[in-house]
Parts: sequence; C-alpha cells; structure tokens
Amino acid sequence: DPAVRRMTEPSGGLFSTAADLAKFYQMILSGGVHDGRRIVSEKSIAEMTRPHRSGDRTFNYGLGWQTGNGEKPAI
Repeated sequence: DPAVRRMTEPSGGLFSTAADLAKFYQMILSGGVHDGRRIVSEKSIAEMTRPHRSGDRTFNYGLGWQTGNGEKPAI
C-alpha cells in the first residue's frame, strides 16, 4: 500500500512476516545456522547476545537483544 509510510527506526525495527521472523529468530537460536547453512558466525551471535557494559555497569542488553542479565538500564 503506497499510502503506508515506513521509516527506519534507530532501534533497528524490522518489517517482515511472522513466518520470516520465526525463521530469523530460529537462526539466532541455532547459533547462526539456517537450513544447514551458516548465515552469521558463532562469534557474531555471541557478541550480539551477550550483556554489554557502559562504564562500570553491565546492562541486560546486547547488540539489538535483551539478554536478561546484568543491571537494568538507568532511565
């Protein structure tokens, strides 16, 4: 629909079908492999999904992923 305007979001918002998102998330859960093919390196998956630090604090966010570990971000 040309009337629908979409903008990229700084959070990396995705626009996709539920089926394709399910495949993407399964690939992440499978360590970067989809249908027997490596799509993303294991090292990249590990970096994306580990808690990251800012100063002396560890946050429960990776690179685009909430990790469920570390401190809650300051508001």
